[in-house]
Amino acid sequence: MKHCCIWTIAAVALCTLVFGLACVHASAELEFRAFWADAFHNGFKSQAQCDQLIADVQAAHCNALIVQVRRRGDTYFPSSYEPFASDADPNFDALKYLIDKAHSAVPRIEVHAWMCTLPIWNSQTAPSSQDHPMNRFPQYLTKTASGVTWDGSGYVFDPGHPGALDYTTNVYLDVVRRYDVDGIHYDYVRFYGRDRGYNDVSVARFLAAHPGKTLPLDNDDEEWVQWRRDQVTALVRRTYAKALAINPNIKVSGSTITWGDGPTSEDQWYSSSAYSAVMQDWRSWMEEGILDINCPMTYYRDYKNADMYDHWIAFEKDHKYGRQLVVGPGVYLNTVEDTMSQIRETRIPTALGNKADGITMYSYACTNDENMDGLNNAQDVPQALFFSALVSPTSTYNGGDPPFADVVETPPMPWKTDANAPGHLAGSVTANGVWVDGAVVHLTGYNLPPEGRVTRTDGTGFYAFIGLKAGVYDVSVDSPYGPRSRSVVVSPHQVCMADFTYAGPQATVISNIKVDKTTTSTITVTWNTDVLATSQLRYGPTPALGKSTDLYGYPETSHSVTIWGLPKFSSCYFQVVSNGAASPIYCATTLPDSTATSTSIIVDNPQGTYETDGTNIWNTGTSSKDKYGADYNYTNTADIPGCWFAWFPVIPVDGNYAVYVWYPQGSNRSKEAKYTIYYNEGTIEASVNQQVNGGKWNLITNPDGIPLTADGGTFIELSNYAPAGKVVIADAVKFVLVRNAPSVPTGLHPTNVQLGSVALDWSPSTGKAGVAGYKIYRNGVQAGTSVDTSFVDTCAPAGTSLSYTVSAFDPDDLESAQSDPATVFGPSVPSTPVVRDTGPYSLDRSQFSAVWSSSDLSSGIAGYEVAVGTSSGASDLIDWTLTTAASISVNIHAQPYGGKVFFSVRAKNNNGAWSDVGTSHGVIIAWPVHSIAEAKMLPDDTPIMFAYPKMPSYAGDNCFYIQENGGYSGIRVDGTVNDVDSPVLVAGVLSRTYRERVISQAWVQQGSGSGIRLSSIAQGIHPLAMTGRDLGGADFKYNPSTGAGQCATYAWRWVKMPDETMVREFLPVGGTNNLGVLVKISGRVSWAGTDGTFYLNDGSGYDDYKDTMNYDPTQTSFTGNEQAGPAGVKIVVPTGTAAPPIGSYASVIGVVSCYSADGKVLRVLRADKIDIAGEDTIPPPPPI
Repeated sequence: MKHCCIWTIAAVALCTLVFGLACVHASAELEFRAFWADAFHNGFKSQAQCDQLIADVQAAHCNALIVQVRRRGDTYFPSSYEPFASDADPNFDALKYLIDKAHSAVPRIEVHAWMCTLPIWNSQTAPSSQDHPMNRFPQYLTKTASGVTWDGSGYVFDPGHPGALDYTTNVYLDVVRRYDVDGIHYDYVRFYGRDRGYNDVSVARFLAAHPGKTLPLDNDDEEWVQWRRDQVTALVRRTYAKALAINPNIKVSGSTITWGDGPTSEDQWYSSSAYSAVMQDWRSWMEEGILDINCPMTYYRDYKNADMYDHWIAFEKDHKYGRQLVVGPGVYLNTVEDTMSQIRETRIPTALGNKADGITMYSYACTNDENMDGLNNAQDVPQALFFSALVSPTSTYNGGDPPFADVVETPPMPWKTDANAPGHLAGSVTANGVWVDGAVVHLTGYNLPPEGRVTRTDGTGFYAFIGLKAGVYDVSVDSPYGPRSRSVVVSPHQVCMADFTYAGPQATVISNIKVDKTTTSTITVTWNTDVLATSQLRYGPTPALGKSTDLYGYPETSHSVTIWGLPKFSSCYFQVVSNGAASPIYCATTLPDSTATSTSIIVDNPQGTYETDGTNIWNTGTSSKDKYGADYNYTNTADIPGCWFAWFPVIPVDGNYAVYVWYPQGSNRSKEAKYTIYYNEGTIEASVNQQVNGGKWNLITNPDGIPLTADGGTFIELSNYAPAGKVVIADAVKFVLVRNAPSVPTGLHPTNVQLGSVALDWSPSTGKAGVAGYKIYRNGVQAGTSVDTSFVDTCAPAGTSLSYTVSAFDPDDLESAQSDPATVFGPSVPSTPVVRDTGPYSLDRSQFSAVWSSSDLSSGIAGYEVAVGTSSGASDLIDWTLTTAASISVNIHAQPYGGKVFFSVRAKNNNGAWSDVGTSHGVIIAWPVHSIAEAKMLPDDTPIMFAYPKMPSYAGDNCFYIQENGGYSGIRVDGTVNDVDSPVLVAGVLSRTYRERVISQAWVQQGSGSGIRLSSIAQGIHPLAMTGRDLGGADFKYNPSTGAGQCATYAWRWVKMPDETMVREFLPVGGTNNLGVLVKISGRVSWAGTDGTFYLNDGSGYDDYKDTMNYDPTQTSFTGNEQAGPAGVKIVVPTGTAAPPIGSYASVIGVVSCYSADGKVLRVLRADKIDIAGEDTIPPPPPI
């Protein structure tokens, strides 16, 4: 947003007298009317300014304010994330006061919190506050391909970095959670040009998503441009969905880009500056519904660029997509009369009949440029008269037609307020806590086309579908960790949250932990992980820790996290955490204040003094080119001393200083110029040949320097006492503080080694600046500090070799080398017991048993304590009991069905050390069922276990089916079997996929079997002959409130009406519910796809809704063409088997299942065997 200078006038009293208190006119058309009030001028930074702002808005008959409460990573309210702006009063919450004042005004005024989104700082001098995001997150900055982050006017965060995306969203959500604000308002939610967006993480993400691309990337590569455009959109989508999840009524708006001439056709949008140059696709935001109010900054001088303004507002009006358009004219560019004209134009319908929904004016601080000089000054119209022109017919600036003559309310938003307003779906996809980037999310269900809607997760693993009609939907995720799916219920107005989590395949290994950088208040820690992992530090002033940094969820293998706001010269214990894995505890120390105010003191000849003997005097010279400064002094040498030149330095601190002299050389100079240094410990003389080495600093002490004090007793004297006939030059001298590190500590040795602690001693170090303390390192990483020559490491890891070293440091933190190592073996604790119970399911409610194992490296296992409880680690069933055995069987009171029983064990070694508690996975008390029909009558989430084995009837890639021997009932099991030639015992939790009952979280026990895939017909499970119309069946004791029973599936059927006409109706299929049953149907192939599916029509008159071939989904009346769609039942063929050709006759044996299309649940047959014209497409098994 452009900023301008303000011209103020104290004329509010006049406005109040003229207009008084206005009343809302119900007859006037509702309209959003606002000012942008920017933070680069006064307007809301004090209570008086806020009062004046509200009065002015009322005088202008406006009903809303868009107030810039975040400027460049700094705020005018107490943010949970960012510091106050430099001109903000930290004792005044401008946002809260303004909201309270505006909401209590009559009529009520809306307040929209305007925040500059991605620009984070506007100076090359770093912000003074260490809490500023510029200082905290420099890794989030966008840059050019060559690595330049400064863009000429500021630094900008890159939305392609997931950390920047997450942080920026949280800044907005902080306001939504804590303030009764009417809306949030984006500004600068874009890139600054196509040369930006090259943040390293964003580039890496792009290359990972586009395997064919390589570096260097071209600014104009369309895929790279679209990627960056998508990152901006992801920020808008994520913030919109998360804000609505907190407050469904929040209004989300944004200042969007116009620039140049407006599009006059659809194609011209793609060459507009917004879409093409800065990658801000605000048209798609409106179409997707992730922006409630579009406020294009349509800043054009009416006398100069009226056509551009007209073109833009016409395009804006015609691209609202059911949301609201609030045109933003640049009043600071125009005369008052021209602004009145631009406002009226927003109300003129386009050729398509579309109008704007309001106006917001930029800006409150600069309301006009009446003299058209490009400046806002005293020659322009005062604010009070501008407000009068908006509302009063007597104003000389509006031609008697004020655009805001009536006071009106803001227009309603039916997509938020109507009873049948849409809902939304959003969620996150994570694996072991790590954001899953680019996972494909597919939504099907009510009121969606057959193909549904598809999106991908952004860099934070987030996805969202906006504007869904209330109803039941199925959402599935496809990621590198495998597929996931679930059903969700979307309610009006609300955001339904559906998260998907994956467990990682292995524990994360943390390595190479280093304290990379320390300051007086910060510690930066780096480390590596063997897999992509999250980043976090736990820390505190003691090994108890107690605090933690924000979790950074974007996966990396190289990690860097900074702890902020620490006291100077203090110990900070820390622990690295990645993907839940934690390192041992380490310690680092912040720096003290530096005691040296300067390390180099130069005294030039003009600051010196001299004495003469009356014969030889000190002259001033300028001719030598290698002089220091503007001039120098010189005098003749003499056999008898008579002239002296002296320099008196101001020594800032006690310490060792090396002393240097500067002179211009020449052949007439003395070879024996005599310098004498006077200091507290005596004098030092130096003879210098001034014929050579001129024009540079020449050392006249040893490199380690001499000890000088800050008491003013130091000076240097140059004498002319030297062989006659030459001159001596007095030019400049320099004193350099020599910072010698203390000596290396010696004699490091352990004095006491116990479980979890190691005590150390060493001999003291010495240093010319003294010794401030010692740093103790464990295995190369700092473990603590000490002010004396001993230390106790209370965080020593047990059961491993520990190598300690120690270094000394002086008051300026100049550190010595590390000492020779002292190696100890940390006393071990027993390993955490691995506990195995009889789970995961049990039919017995009272008898349980468990076994466990543990080991100890140093002293062996002495015994155990075991407890039994209803949750992990609990002892509410059997309290902690000592035992020397490694197993136990217990008999407890009967536990409820669905309950869990856990065994917890801790081991003790012969040194008396206890291990951590190990807990079993838990035994679930399963509901005993004898038949599949009995299982289906139980509600979802009920754990069950069959009392007897069941026969597999079908085996797929990720599931199999079991069936009663009589063939009357079957059910799907999510899991695998070795073969289908032997019975299986099954336990699990009842759930459903679409309408099909499923046993998930399955436990399967089966004999070894032959491993040969045999046809299910040979195993005593015979298929039921059935027509296509009967597949799926009617409801089977279905209870929608509990999920018990099983729903019917549906199909299309031609139905004859009383008037003999035929219509298509979507009806439940007939017969009993038979999902999961092995059946056989025969018919003709009516349609075959390339995806392993085909349709089989047996003439029973039912077919599925499927938009293939020439089917018209709007067709409802009979046309004589009953084959308009794919008639019959959908068949899914076995893996590796081709579908039969269209027109062929086939018999299919398979299991009845279902799928979802266009929000409808339809039958499908999972084929196990296909016969085409008597020829089996699956070869028979080999002889046994």
